Amino acid sequence: MEFATVVNERHSVRDFTQEEIPVDVLRQITQLAQKTPTWVNEQPAKVYFVTKDAALRLRHEYEKRINDNEPAHSDIEPMPREKWPERNQNIMGRWTIEFKKQFEPGQVHFNHAQKTLFNAPVFAFITIPKGIFDWAIFDAGAYSNTLMLAAKSLGVDSIAAYATVIYPEVVRTIANIPEDELLVIGIGLGYASKDDINTFVPSRASVDDVMTVVES
Repeated sequence: MEFATVVNERHSVRDFTQEEIPVDVLRQITQLAQKTPTWVNEQPAKVYFVTKDAALRLRHEYEKRINDNEPAHSDIEPMPREKWPERNQNIMGRWTIEFKKQFEPGQVHFNHAQKTLFNAPVFAFITIPKGIFDWAIFDAGAYSNTLMLAAKSLGVDSIAAYATVIYPEVVRTIANIPEDELLVIGIGLGYASKDDINTFVPSRASVDDVMTVVES
């Protein structure tokens, strides 16, 4: 698959089939993600794949805690939308408008999709060592993006979501992640179902809105 095709066709999938991803495909995805450039080549990111019964256990434990109204407590604290710059708030608000324009109330179940962790059959959890300098977060983000594009190039769909890391102690127990590693993000992996929710692809800010060229 050509690179432009991979970038254009990859989007967040919010409902997966239960078809498993072969371990050799996960290995190919990881090999490609390892090409990600990092600060002085320190390569801080590790990836923990949770699959099969472990993935089912993770999804059930998350759903139970959400149903019990347990507050989220991720390793990296999120910032409330109202504290973002106005430009970013407007972009986020556009997402909501587009979603509501495409779907009638009750037509798809966005909150349920998050609560069930999108029924993903596989999760890739990205970590970095605790206590190293902030630049490693950039490296982890770059690694995560390369991983998702690598997955798409091999026919595997994905979604990177805050919902996957709201109960880090659950992830650590199931994935055997040491306490000295910071849980950055979880990525749901699998093959998109035919659910209507997967037809939603939000718009992007225009090139003119984000691009500046300085020549002198």
